Amino acid sequence: MLLRPWQDGDIDSWANMEADDRVMQYLLRTEKREEAVAFATRMRRSLESDGFGSWVAEIKGGLHFAGIIALQEVPINEYFTPAKEVGWIFRSEAWGKGYATEGARAAREFARNTLAWSEIVAMTAAVNLLTTHSFQKDTRYASMFSIACASYKSDCLPRLA
Repeated sequence: MLLRPWQDGDIDSWANMEADDRVMQYLLRTEKREEAVAFATRMRRSLESDGFGSWVAEIKGGLHFAGIIALQEVPINEYFTPAKEVGWIFRSEAWGKGYATEGARAAREFARNTLAWSEIVAMTAAVNLLTTHSFQKDTRYASMFSIACASYKSDCLPRLA
């Protein structure tokens, strides 16, 4: 897998992915295609200006746009914020292949080594079984998984050192 900057064709790919009910079932989504395009354009500009943000995940020899891997400030106000997070969204045909785990590990290494972030969180709704499975696959926070889920109501918040 390659994490890369956005290209012109990726904007439409994002809008198409966001229109997929299975992909977006646990996430906030835009109501109109124009809003999805505008959001993707903001993600692209943020990555270009800040040096981190949402990278496109490309599968070599496969999907040109499999989804995104993101490093960002947590965009909600909760007991654990301010905080920085790693997150991901993948097209459904890319699910179950380990891409989220691989991409999140690469993003965390970039955050530690390049951005000098000392702590990163990852969060999801507890009912999002694909993402919670990705959390459990990473031995660095698998042991914290059930504690974090129990302490954050119905959501999961593993903290990554």
